[in-house]
Amino acid sequence: MSRHLVSSRPRRDSRRDEMTESSSRLVSITSSRVTFETRQGNLVSSRLVPSTIENLITIARGKILGGSSSLNFMVYMRGNPNDFNNWAKLTGDASWSYANVLPYFKKSENYTGNYLDPKYHGTGGPLSVTSKPDDPIIKDWMSAAKEMGFKNSDANAYQTSTFVPADLTTKDGRRWSTYKAFIQPALDRNNFKVIRYAHVTKVNFDSSKRAMGVSYIKNGRTFTATASKEVILSAGAIGSPHILMWSGIGHYDHLKSFGIRAISNLAVGDNLQDHVLSLAGPFILNDTVSYISDRDLSVGAAELYLRNHTGPLASDAMAAIGLFSTTQPPEPDWPNFNALLYPVGIHKSFGEDFDFIFGLKNGTIKSYVNGFIGRDANLLGFNLGLPKSRGTVRLRSANPLDKPVVDLNYYSHPDDMKQTISGLKMLIKLYEETEAFGKYNATLIPNHFPGCEHHILRSDEYYECFLRHLTGTTWHLSCSAKMGSDDHSPDKYFFILPYSC
Repeated sequence: MSRHLVSSRPRRDSRRDEMTESSSRLVSITSSRVTFETRQGNLVSSRLVPSTIENLITIARGKILGGSSSLNFMVYMRGNPNDFNNWAKLTGDASWSYANVLPYFKKSENYTGNYLDPKYHGTGGPLSVTSKPDDPIIKDWMSAAKEMGFKNSDANAYQTSTFVPADLTTKDGRRWSTYKAFIQPALDRNNFKVIRYAHVTKVNFDSSKRAMGVSYIKNGRTFTATASKEVILSAGAIGSPHILMWSGIGHYDHLKSFGIRAISNLAVGDNLQDHVLSLAGPFILNDTVSYISDRDLSVGAAELYLRNHTGPLASDAMAAIGLFSTTQPPEPDWPNFNALLYPVGIHKSFGEDFDFIFGLKNGTIKSYVNGFIGRDANLLGFNLGLPKSRGTVRLRSANPLDKPVVDLNYYSHPDDMKQTISGLKMLIKLYEETEAFGKYNATLIPNHFPGCEHHILRSDEYYECFLRHLTGTTWHLSCSAKMGSDDHSPDKYFFILPYSC
């Protein structure tokens, strides 16, 4: 059977592209031509993200073969087994259970990490998965967690609350994207063809609503690819609903307003979910245990990377992860909070770099870290793993090439803010109240975040202000085109289009 992959990421091929190899280049990558630099607004963004440019949040998506796996932080993280089992229950489809998806995880990976348990991990698969080395600060991370009663167990096994080195999709010190793992090895097959520099506009259906193929634009001309079997739509949580709506699948009134004939009145574009990214820290340290580019990056480091992909440039910016529960009572086997350790100090361009990542007004982070430039530090990214807030994806205009309108709707559910503040306090305690980090006199930076000066430092009111000002995406958007059984389903969002997507 012949298979066609029509890429809706039209600009760049990752072959021979050294630029995307190291996550230390994340800032330059996301500011380059390999991303969709789409500034997408939130309907309440003027209230929610006042420190960002135009009160909007930037959503960067990889317009490159391999998608965002060609430019992300390379962390390999499976979903919690309870999530899979819950999906199986909601859909009435046992194939979604953790026991049934685990063989596919094992088959896909070539695991050489720290927890090589054949019950949960496989070897010989196309996706290389390694682990971050146990450098001193990672060992302190794990020790501090143990002091607080957490485990140091495999985060990709039967997941529980744990603090461990990050598993990474790398090979020999280089990024191992889904393009390298799955697409590149198949490029020379007779039954596989990739159509590059193409933009898919819609799925085409016959009179019985069976998907027959797709339409796409390449070099200003419209083409059609016809399927002999199924059509698989995999354009992400923004792209997939956008294409479906242009195909006539979505809210009838919304499609009608743009002159699109609806063939199925379904809740496509609803239920958008994401992990809201914020930062804890910097935590100032009194020892040289972090990476400061001004101090530690040299010509020699560049030569090491170019010669054999070792040294600082081969190190992932993400060193370790922490998973724990902020619910009451806690659910340690279903953690809802994710923490990510960046062992980076405050280099000269620290403010500029993080202003860009979060889309902040120029000088925001520089003001926040004023007086601490050049200091060793740790920075923690964190997010709520099971948020209750829901957003939407909608068409912007009658032009299929126009980017859609995305309402992220962060913190619209009050429980999300409450749980996030609880998790932030836990991370501060991890650094300031454990012996493991006590030897560095680890201390949360004592400055107010710009815009929150009227609140008392470390009060819940201050933390809420901080979180609403330092609000970004973890690029984990999902759930805007849900699938499942439509037979007697109590959830209007659960649907499946037979033989289509």
